[in-house]
Amino acid sequence: MKKIKKIIKYIKNSKTLIFNFVLGVSGAIEAYSGFLRGLFNNDQAFGVFMVVVASIGSYLRFVTTKPLGEKIEEGDA
Repeated sequence: MKKIKKIIKYIKNSKTLIFNFVLGVSGAIEAYSGFLRGLFNNDQAFGVFMVVVASIGSYLRFVTTKPLGEKIEEGDA
């Protein structure tokens, strides 16, 4: 149970992990239903959407200034 609580703390304290979790869930939904692709009129629009997703992931990586372990320790103090 301690490990699960620690994992939840890590996720709550990381915008990048939250983003990647949502991205993973979206990918799983897309794999089984094609839901995301259905939201776009053509492949070009879907491609632009994927570039935006990649840009958000890159932005989150660059704004990360300290290790996640440090953030967790600060929150426990």
